[in-house]
Amino acid sequence: MKLLLSLLFTPILIFSQNNAELLNGNWNIISLEYSTLIDVEIFQQDVSGEASDAGVCYFNAADYTYSMDLNFDTEPLTISIPLVGDYEVPSFPVENSSAGTWSLIDNDDVLLVIDSETSIESSYEIIALTDDIGIISGTIPFSQEISGMAIDLEIDVEMILEKNENNSLISEFSNQKTLIKTIDLLGREMCAKNKGMQLEIYDDGSIVKKYLVN
Repeated sequence: MKLLLSLLFTPILIFSQNNAELLNGNWNIISLEYSTLIDVEIFQQDVSGEASDAGVCYFNAADYTYSMDLNFDTEPLTISIPLVGDYEVPSFPVENSSAGTWSLIDNDDVLLVIDSETSIESSYEIIALTDDIGIISGTIPFSQEISGMAIDLEIDVEMILEKNENNSLISEFSNQKTLIKTIDLLGREMCAKNKGMQLEIYDDGSIVKKYLVN
């Protein structure tokens, strides 16, 4: 039985996928760093921390729709209230969901999403992006009652994304492309059934990197 393995590496050839193709698919938010300023009438407090398994998102490069569901618990924190003293705030959930359309701006280095229900625009800098890993940073709006107080925040986040391998969106988008040829790392054409590293070149200029073993 043959096993098809996808590898993360930097190809020595000039072929590459653009960011829209790389974003296409389902992603797990495996790690998230957050920071914000709680500014209410009686105190101000900087809040920051980290969370894992923080939600999911998907991007469809066929019709440029998206959804993003953030769901994580903050780290406990201590706030200092004048004339009252320190107050221990337990961990609280942060839930934020949006869906709508997306596009790439600034030479495809910035992801712009527009929520179809609220028309709120959010932008995320693409720090790194490969076939299966992405790092993006931006700001999300957040409104919630915490310890009896209504809190409206702008939370700065940096998220590490891992693509879900069971990804029907990727297959759907890939089916729109036509395979031109399959080559090895030296640029020599090869049979698709040959073992070893393969670079599949498509008519839109994109490349899919694969490794085939027995």
